[in-house]
Amino acid sequence: MRYSFDPAWSKRIGLRKLDAFVTATNLITWTKYTGFDPDVNSYSGLRVGLDEGSYPQSRTFMFGLILGL
Repeated sequence: MRYSFDPAWSKRIGLRKLDAFVTATNLITWTKYTGFDPDVNSYSGLRVGLDEGSYPQSRTFMFGLILGL
């Protein structure tokens, strides 16, 4: 998701442009699987759906600003 601030406001703080953004991945998985994550396996795809103690995929959050000077 990206938000562009009003150019008049950006100019008041000395910037030509100001945008803010946030993105996230792997937030939630809906499944009846009882393990950590049904997409994880220990044997390179040979036994899909068996995590056997493997760590689940991490959740990732990224925030940022785009400044136009």
